[in-house]
Amino acid sequence: MRNILNLRQGDRRAKRAFTLVELLVVIGIIALLISILLPALSKAKTAAAGAVCASNLRQLGMAISLYATDNKGFVPRPASRGMGWKYDDWVYWRTTADLNKSPIAKYLGVVVPDKPKFPVSEKFQSLLRCPADGNAMSREYQYSYTMNAWFGCSPPTASTAAPKYDGDKHYKLSQVKRSSEKMMLGEEKLPNDGRWVVRDTTEQNHDDDMAFLHGQKGNVLFCDFHVDRIAEGEVRKSSLLRNPYIGG
Repeated sequence: MRNILNLRQGDRRAKRAFTLVELLVVIGIIALLISILLPALSKAKTAAAGAVCASNLRQLGMAISLYATDNKGFVPRPASRGMGWKYDDWVYWRTTADLNKSPIAKYLGVVVPDKPKFPVSEKFQSLLRCPADGNAMSREYQYSYTMNAWFGCSPPTASTAAPKYDGDKHYKLSQVKRSSEKMMLGEEKLPNDGRWVVRDTTEQNHDDDMAFLHGQKGNVLFCDFHVDRIAEGEVRKSSLLRNPYIGG
């Protein structure tokens, strides 16, 4: 009798167990589902990063617009390394400066006045970085967005003129021609300060190239404060995108 019971229990255990073939089928189905879902998840992550980046630029643009309203139409300066620190640089990016005191900070609602100088506002830092920019923290300039260098220059006398930096001079937003076509802030590939000298060049891997982090395109804040994505060819071929003082 005991042997018969043992055999029956063994039969029940055998019926409950998966066979090797069944296990392989299940593993195959799981692998297939993963192969289908991973690209979709990757695309969703990329799309989310692009949306956050565009939102960052819109908020920065709103702050610059409010700054201009309070400062007789003048926009902040591009925060150039070579020109040295200016009180109205758009971002105080140097490690010796207080990011919280950047001219646009108060318009973003990211600074708590009672907090000490360091650490700086994490919210402000996050607005200055694209989520897809994985190298930001390894650079001296630890942010993703830079300002069109022409905002610290004299308006040119010809469309082919190069930017001319003239110390304490800079110009008003109202002087921009066709503002919906002119870049204000963008994602620079290898930024070393807050200024972006957008080159008219066909060189590859130039240090002032745009960073194409969103489906081979980059986000740009234009001078009318709308945000759009543009491809490499659009930057290289059209001076309308680069120089805000021509194309009226």
